[in-house]
Amino acid sequence: MNKGYRRFALSVCCFLMLVSGCLAEAPVGPQPQKTAEVKGYVVLSINGRQYGDPIPMDRDKVITIRQDKETVNKIHITPDSVEMIESNCEGQDCVGEGIVTLENYRTRILSTYIICLPHNLTVELIPVEEAQP
Repeated sequence: MNKGYRRFALSVCCFLMLVSGCLAEAPVGPQPQKTAEVKGYVVLSINGRQYGDPIPMDRDKVITIRQDKETVNKIHITPDSVEMIESNCEGQDCVGEGIVTLENYRTRILSTYIICLPHNLTVELIPVEEAQP
């Protein structure tokens, strides 16, 4: 067989395999990782001003906010909830406010907010359907 015929036969075989779906199943190269569906965002505000960009609720993460050497808050974000897990404020009311979830925010007294008054910090959960485009 000559080289031209082999290339043609290989091309036809590849085409037929592609059309039949055989090649569609074989991954080529590194595949992108699937990201979790974003169900909401967390917006942090200090002294009434937004602190950074909204944080997508796409995976477990802990955010540490240090306003100065003595003011520290830790916020735990999951794909379904947000919670103040640590604060060095006096009363610890923000930690005691509990978890804000996509299921319970409508029935909570503070709705979508967790508020740390001594540190002038607010944490707000915004469900994706209520987020502005």
